[in-house]
Amino acid sequence: MPLEKRKGLVPKQGYCSLKPAEEEKEGLPAAAAGLRACIYGDPLREVIHLMQEDLQAPTIEKIPDPPLLADILPAVRRLLLEGKGMEAAALSAETAKKRGYGELLHFMENDPRHIELPFSAFQPAGAVNLVLELEETGTPTDYLRTMNYKTGEAVIHWTDRRGRWVRRAFVSEPEQCLVQLLTPPPGEKLNIRVHMEAPDDWARAGIRPEMQATLDALLCEACYPIGGGGHAVATKVFRTGGTAHLEDTSICINGAQQVLLVTRVTSSPALKPGLAQQTLDDPSFPEETYEALLNRHIKIHAPRIERCTMTFDGPGENQAVEELMERQNGSGLPLQAKLLQMMFDAGRYFLATATGKYPPMWGQWNINVNLQVCSGNLTSLPEMMDVFFRFVESKLPDYRMNAQRILGCRGILADIHPDLNNGLLYHFSRTYPHHYWIACAGWIYNEFWGRYLVSGDKTFLRDHVLPGLQEIALFFEDYLSDRGPDGRYLFYPCWSPENEPLGQSPVTVNAVMDIMVCREVLENLTTAYRILELEDPRAEKHREMLENLPALLLDEEGGLKEWAWKDHPERYNHRHVSHHYDVWPGMKVNWEDTPELADAILKSNRRRGQQDDSAHGIMHRLFTAIRLKDKQDACMHIQQLFRHGFVNSNLSTNHFPDRLEFPDMLGGMPAALAEMAVYSRPGIIEFLPAMPDFLAKGKLCGASLYTFMLLQTMEWDLEAGVLQAVLVSHENQICRVGSHKPAVIFRDGNPLTEQETAEGIQFTAGVPVSILLQWK
Repeated sequence: MPLEKRKGLVPKQGYCSLKPAEEEKEGLPAAAAGLRACIYGDPLREVIHLMQEDLQAPTIEKIPDPPLLADILPAVRRLLLEGKGMEAAALSAETAKKRGYGELLHFMENDPRHIELPFSAFQPAGAVNLVLELEETGTPTDYLRTMNYKTGEAVIHWTDRRGRWVRRAFVSEPEQCLVQLLTPPPGEKLNIRVHMEAPDDWARAGIRPEMQATLDALLCEACYPIGGGGHAVATKVFRTGGTAHLEDTSICINGAQQVLLVTRVTSSPALKPGLAQQTLDDPSFPEETYEALLNRHIKIHAPRIERCTMTFDGPGENQAVEELMERQNGSGLPLQAKLLQMMFDAGRYFLATATGKYPPMWGQWNINVNLQVCSGNLTSLPEMMDVFFRFVESKLPDYRMNAQRILGCRGILADIHPDLNNGLLYHFSRTYPHHYWIACAGWIYNEFWGRYLVSGDKTFLRDHVLPGLQEIALFFEDYLSDRGPDGRYLFYPCWSPENEPLGQSPVTVNAVMDIMVCREVLENLTTAYRILELEDPRAEKHREMLENLPALLLDEEGGLKEWAWKDHPERYNHRHVSHHYDVWPGMKVNWEDTPELADAILKSNRRRGQQDDSAHGIMHRLFTAIRLKDKQDACMHIQQLFRHGFVNSNLSTNHFPDRLEFPDMLGGMPAALAEMAVYSRPGIIEFLPAMPDFLAKGKLCGASLYTFMLLQTMEWDLEAGVLQAVLVSHENQICRVGSHKPAVIFRDGNPLTEQETAEGIQFTAGVPVSILLQWK
């Protein structure tokens, strides 16, 4: 569709695209509450991949408890101190195999390194493919597909010799249904064939389908090969006018004025015949008009999307994603501001819709899931973060079992691969020793702490943050039982995911991330006791632990080393920078309080190689650069992400350049863009710490800051040298307000005094404060 015809069709919060998807990663993502419809957008043969978060087909009958490995811990530790890390890793993996996991580890096929891969107890199962085949009435022209994040509506536009066609679809959160409306051009009739097909992954998973059709419904039941569970899909067909007849399991409609399709998915741990019909007959199955269902959905969904927005000035109004990408890539022009604005909304839409009963669970609960949810606290999606928190807390009994059986410790050892039903560790290999990643729980609880910092909610702090930190601290009390030659505690065995010292084993001593997480947990725990005016019964022990953490080490160029152990040489060419934890997601390291360590991490961030160009590694470097105010490096990373094949035509993102859709970049980008605009930690707000020059003018509204404050609105113009903001604190506090460079600062129209500039501004809970910055 030419640009001049798109006016009024392209949503303000969303995007348009000029051609149908060729593969799933390009489809329009109509979604809500864990139900997702990937809509390709072909005018004549539409395929909709329907997915639902509950649909996980078991791969084994019963997940065994973690094997008892605590008794081999002394031997593993002895081998590590003798410099025999490979032998330590082998002992751990072989013992796990002998004690029940021999059949569950396997080797990556055709890999000369014989990489051991952990098994997965579940594999995602697509709900079904819905196929809509329209009668061809001329070659489609003026094609446009749009995705509206505010409403959740995906719309397909095209024209043929009969006129202009529109096909609309959305997933209703209150109804838990996919709703589609097919309407022919005015005065014309609709001829269509509708049926269901088995997704490609069913054959691989051994899923057995049973499909039926009546004149007004499509029914599908899918039985899983293990465990007796499965799911059902029911589509009800509401046609206005025309006739219908059956061809096998397809409904053929002729001469209709319009057709409304409503589809619901139901899962069952014990699938019995008739579940699809029961789903259809359920009194709650909606039978209202498309507009009525859409309006009810919008009332729930739209406020989340509107709550926090980010806009940039720049060309590109009504331009398609493909056009914006073509304009910036290889042209010498800067990144397109409109594209970054779209990505901000896309990332928040992802978190808002991929969260249902469960949080997003793509990949591992390390850098993957943490990136996918990290925008929730900062960009004001507390409902989605509540799901995340509930999920974590539901796994605590299993995490306790992990700690006791694997390391003989009290407290919790989190699972890097929790699933819908359990949080047991069952991933044992010498290649990826997940059972020795002791920092997992601490990283997860960093988000719990973040919720407290953006809200000031002391009830949440008492009931949810404190109990988790107590259990993690209890684990470290038992785990840190040995000391090195310098009298400091030894962190061993451990793992710096997913790296290893050059030429050595991934099972190591003193992984810096683990040290940083331990320190953060103990300090946050101490802070929580103080805020809640509670006595810490273990305060003396925690102080002693903090005083005796291993000393961090620097390399020959002054960069921070990944292991605080002199016998572990650095392996710089790796995608992860786990040892930058105290910059992001932690907040311990900054230029004001820890300048030497900030400098060391800046050097480490710049020196690091990229290994396989994974997006999550680049995102971690990006966050590190932003928080260290390294604008040059931040710009380099964001340029790479937006120019080098990580963004698809539907604004989904890839794990590697141009392949393997994965939402790490998608979920993390709203937080990255927001932190470029405003940095915060308790008592500190700094505006535009790493804003690229090509984003010279913009606006951020509704961001939650990590100092118990809401940024109602913030507008900046770098060329004019001015920034205006309105802040509302959730509690009475003194907070320093500053800028990326020297500025004259006004509060409510009055210039700050020297004391206010140095010590901070007094904020009163609930009272808006206007800030004006004029740069010198």
